Amino acid sequence: MKDKDDKEKIQIRLNYCLFMTFGIILGIGLGSVSFTDITNEKLNNYFSIIYDREIEPYGDAYINGIVDEVNSLNGTHEKLNYIAEKDIENFTNFYWETEILNNSEFSFIPIGLTSSAFKYDPNGNIRAVSSSYYQNNATWISYYKTGACGELVVFFYEVANRSGFVVRPVHANFITGGNHAWVEVLIDGEWWYFDPTIYGQLKLKGDSIENIWFNKPVNYPWFENQMTEVWVPTTGEDRTDFYPSYHLVKIPEIPEELLIVEKRMKEILNIDYNPISKLF
Repeated sequence: MKDKDDKEKIQIRLNYCLFMTFGIILGIGLGSVSFTDITNEKLNNYFSIIYDREIEPYGDAYINGIVDEVNSLNGTHEKLNYIAEKDIENFTNFYWETEILNNSEFSFIPIGLTSSAFKYDPNGNIRAVSSSYYQNNATWISYYKTGACGELVVFFYEVANRSGFVVRPVHANFITGGNHAWVEVLIDGEWWYFDPTIYGQLKLKGDSIENIWFNKPVNYPWFENQMTEVWVPTTGEDRTDFYPSYHLVKIPEIPEELLIVEKRMKEILNIDYNPISKLF
């Protein structure tokens, strides 16, 4: 496994090559109708070379090294806590930067056009997004260590799976249109949630993590009444009912018979009052 200095040297070399490549791509694609497609295709082809030579070997060795360390530990929770610790180690998370560290200038900058398949953060780390060959690729994520909840989930899943755990990703949608992701791990025949994003958030704030970033779904304490549904993307299984804190407060429908009674009472008493409606 390459050490930190080796990785930094590789990163400098990659950044230089990347700069030269982008200039070539921009020169070729300028004025083309299919500029975006050509740019993403060329970027994918370029990164395929770098991925095969540097990123995958480093990332795979890094993950296997963590797996070896996990297997040397005793206890399920100790192992999963260690995986989470390695997951967030040196990781740049969009939510942590903007919401916790109040870094309003932090953003992922598209390489090329707005719809680029690759974006870079202020540290020069590259995030593979939609249209990239390497979106949600664990070895890519372990190399660049940048992204959001989705990348943390992919890395955690890969390490936990290689360590012998039965694990699956879980996704949820926000009412406002956003989303969140975490994992569920099968422990003693039951699915428990493990949220590496929350783990990192608690560690960053110096708060206790015990029994908070992981627990049974019924005890999931985050984003109360902000989500519309929870499901397992690999199987399509609906998990919403297992996360009570996600349930929206719904106003029950008033039975038609009671509305008729209420209307008649208003007519008899000659007042503008809705006593039955106020019960619902």
